[in-house]
Amino acid sequence: MFRWTARIDGGHKRVNQALVKVPGSSFVLSFGGYWAKFDHSTDLDVHGFDTGTLKWHELDTSQSIPKRFAHTATVFDDRVYVIHGQQHHLPYSRVDVFDLKSKTWTTVAENEAIARAGHTANLINNLVYVIAGSCGLEFLDSVETFDPVSLVWSKPPVGGRAPSPRDFHSAVAMGESIYVYGGRSDENAPYFSNHQVYPQDVKRFDTKTCTWSDVVVEAGSIPIGRRSHSAVAYGNRMIVFGGYNQLVDEYFSDLLVFDVKACTWSNVVAPGPSPSPRRRHGCCLIDERRMLVYGGTNQGLADVVALDEPEDDYDDLADAYVLNFEPTLKELCLLAVVRNRLDYSHVPKSLQVALRSLTQETVTVV
Repeated sequence: MFRWTARIDGGHKRVNQALVKVPGSSFVLSFGGYWAKFDHSTDLDVHGFDTGTLKWHELDTSQSIPKRFAHTATVFDDRVYVIHGQQHHLPYSRVDVFDLKSKTWTTVAENEAIARAGHTANLINNLVYVIAGSCGLEFLDSVETFDPVSLVWSKPPVGGRAPSPRDFHSAVAMGESIYVYGGRSDENAPYFSNHQVYPQDVKRFDTKTCTWSDVVVEAGSIPIGRRSHSAVAYGNRMIVFGGYNQLVDEYFSDLLVFDVKACTWSNVVAPGPSPSPRRRHGCCLIDERRMLVYGGTNQGLADVVALDEPEDDYDDLADAYVLNFEPTLKELCLLAVVRNRLDYSHVPKSLQVALRSLTQETVTVV
């Protein structure tokens, strides 16, 4: 039973940021992104969200790297690899590494791969697979790999029919496969002509054979195409939230589930304090049962360039939400105590701490 279990205010407004869960800790880190008053001269900032106390913290780093958005962040061996992204209309070709222990930055690769933004990055068998995105006024469909051990980029020979060139799609890793859904393309792809297309297909990339294949939907209504949504892997299912389709000028707040074994789509209605319609938000798994949605934007001018640029007309967001895929009886009871404003002064201290974390002024639970 999916349930939105908490809404958290008090964060910074962020759009097109990258989130990662720090292994072995309660922290989620947010890297970069922009907001309406974006300052291109400032450095990329890092904020931490404590999933235990539901509080935000800004991290002090001894070094800095250029601010960016539409990048990716991948954790490997106590380091976070921030890959590509863009500033102004210029995409980066660079890999910056954040050491989780020393809180320091190192640039390990620059101008060694195709510059791109709005791409995806998935770690499988110690390789980061970077897929699609866009570079200036051109959409991409290519696959490149980055080895975080040797710090070497490669472009493997790829078979099968690749997804149409696109950016701001989603990609989730399951086993040795990557499932790609949605995104934005163009009638004249790979070139950008402002005649947008929103693919509705699901494609599978087999990392063992480096081969693309089509995933044939067996049941369920295929959802409307979208871009700048989010997706995480939960068991055999791909959980999709939000996004935007310019052709119908609609922002989404729906929860979609694609079962990769049964090849079926379904729409899930989750009770609780749910996010407003949005796109370009950050999202990641907190643990095996929960995901975090943070920030994004939910209104503004239509895109007029191949990649998103900050605009004062957008309503950028700072709120965060926790979705629990399988709430335990204990978690449901804690939520009921808070919702009904019950006295918990006589319960064990460990439960009091958990309840206090849910009754801060910046937290709403239902």
